[in-house]
Amino acid sequence: MKNILQHAFLKKRLSQVEAYLMDFLSDGPAFISEQASGNLSAGGKRLRPAFVIMSSEYYNRFDDNIIKVASMLELIHMSSLIHDDINDNADLRRGRQTIHTAFTNDVAAHVGDYILIKALRHLFEVPNHERILDLIADTAVEMCKGEIAQLNSMFDWEQSVADYNYRIERKTALLIAICCQMGAVMAEAGASDENAFYQYGYHLGMAFQMKDDLLDFLNSDAEVGKPTGKDLETGLINLPTILLLNKDFAEKEHVRHLISTQFPNGEKDVGYIVSLIKREGCFAETEKIILNHIQQAKDVLTQLERKPITDLMRSGADFIYERAY
Repeated sequence: MKNILQHAFLKKRLSQVEAYLMDFLSDGPAFISEQASGNLSAGGKRLRPAFVIMSSEYYNRFDDNIIKVASMLELIHMSSLIHDDINDNADLRRGRQTIHTAFTNDVAAHVGDYILIKALRHLFEVPNHERILDLIADTAVEMCKGEIAQLNSMFDWEQSVADYNYRIERKTALLIAICCQMGAVMAEAGASDENAFYQYGYHLGMAFQMKDDLLDFLNSDAEVGKPTGKDLETGLINLPTILLLNKDFAEKEHVRHLISTQFPNGEKDVGYIVSLIKREGCFAETEKIILNHIQQAKDVLTQLERKPITDLMRSGADFIYERAY
């Protein structure tokens, strides 16, 4: 598998984003800067700024404003993860103790808010900031809807695939979509190009979250940076489990009971359900759905003039599908 983030072109430009992020976060109250910088140094794929950079490269654009927008979108993502960890009561993020675990929920919430508001304020300095902030505001509203939908669906075995898609579209796909769209927005390229990049990002975002949810079942703790099967154990019913519950099988009522009683035997109950998900072919079905989104993302790229950067974006779609972390 080719990791596009290691491509010389992207690696160089992402290093500039990383340096900008570190400088940006170090400028502020010492405690908040320490926590924010710690979150940043814990790692992360930096896919969102990579997509901003790639879509901008399509128009042969790369300057300080591109770095700013790419960096601020990564910080908006970081802020959402800090709040997400509070809601999920997660102990680890990328192998590092979460802020709310190290301190309190209130501390973590304020650190997340600080990062978000500071990032939004910084975007007033870039050209076409009205349009950029409008897109981000609309997306942030939908992200909140997705988070609320997730909180309201915990341990709910009756939810549908449509419910799941609603949730992950808002929690993940829409932000990735506007990151991909941003190059066309900043180049003022027009609605057709904007829509093509947006749809590319939307399908990659859906595939990315589905893959993340699949890896929660399949990978080791060290690979995903959090305990495996943790999502299900904490009540988050993701696509493989929903696909299982859509089937007719002998143990269905027992599975419903275990979920509704919130897994009285903990990991043992979760392991039992995981074995049924595998037996009934739901991991393979999830892979097929992911692959369909990947193909739709690639198909959208045919609407754009073929350039070296669109070839790299096609490779990016493959990377999302094939990644193991």
